[in-house]
Amino acid sequence: MKENLISKFLKFSYGSWIGLILGLITTMITTRILPPDVLGQVSMFELFLQMGLILTIFGTDQSFIRFYYEEEENKRGALMYNSLKLPMKTSVLLILTIILFYKPITFFLVGAPDFSLAILLVLGIIFQLIFRYGQLVIRMEQKGNVYSLLQILQKLFNLCFIVGLYYFIGSEYEVLVLSKIFTLFLLFILSIYLGRKFWNLKNFYISDTRHSQMEIVKYGAPFVLTIFITWIFQSFDQVAIRHWRDFSELGLYAAAMRIVALVVVLSSTFTTFWTPVSYEKFIADPEDKAFFKNITIVVSFVMFLFAILTIAGKYLIVNLLGQQYLDAANIMPFLVFMPILMTISETTVIGINFYKKLSGMLSLP
Repeated sequence: MKENLISKFLKFSYGSWIGLILGLITTMITTRILPPDVLGQVSMFELFLQMGLILTIFGTDQSFIRFYYEEEENKRGALMYNSLKLPMKTSVLLILTIILFYKPITFFLVGAPDFSLAILLVLGIIFQLIFRYGQLVIRMEQKGNVYSLLQILQKLFNLCFIVGLYYFIGSEYEVLVLSKIFTLFLLFILSIYLGRKFWNLKNFYISDTRHSQMEIVKYGAPFVLTIFITWIFQSFDQVAIRHWRDFSELGLYAAAMRIVALVVVLSSTFTTFWTPVSYEKFIADPEDKAFFKNITIVVSFVMFLFAILTIAGKYLIVNLLGQQYLDAANIMPFLVFMPILMTISETTVIGINFYKKLSGMLSLP
């Protein structure tokens, strides 16, 4: 069992580590060709994209994860489409809102009203929603090598687009925005192709799945509140800097966040591997609590050790960003513990999901 878990973890993780190297190269290039104020503008755009995903997906991705192994194998594609029906409707509402109120939205994001930026925002919301489910299909099938390939291509596409667009556009925020959109587009096409068995349209018309749309919404809805609150805690710092300071200081903060991605990569890699494995293990043997206890101990030790090493080498790491971003080293220690505690929580709160207790929050007064 241990060998099997290690093998699965390595398959899911090597893409993240190669992606980390590509990401560091991308960050080094980005901070040398773009000033802090431009990086600050881009961070606001990416922040709004994250919020768009939370609002449109409405927790249905968590329902898909929870019900995946309970559904008959030949109807899991139908489960995916059932999970996607609500996000399609919420996406339309959000897109209309962005188009109608594009002036105040884009002004807050980049400091000037820009209809073309609103269109790019709409495209980004659509592409990332489909790509999210494309990734989930690959995760839940536990195709670690395919998932790692997507991770590598995501960083590689982004790097190539940034370098290419810089020569045409120059030191403008559009370089990173367009590279983000182009990358999401290619990944959403590729993820559909790799999971084409699930995306076959005949699955859309299958109605006799074990879990109805109402069950999917009922289980997933509380996640909207919890994830949105998490997003507020993780993003209010950037919103506050944007409101009370300027884009240059926001850019320094964003640079520090990119360095903290060293820890985030390890965190997201573990979560990607842990989610399907934990559900499969629980369904196979619900009484095996020792397995989850041992995983929690190991993860806690590794994450805190990684954080200590990251903080100890902060000046060495930040020097990779260039002279304009050296002040980011003073911000790093305050950010590094967030992904660490989030990773540990993945092992400690998973029981709530196992027993579907979260859905009971809907009935609370």
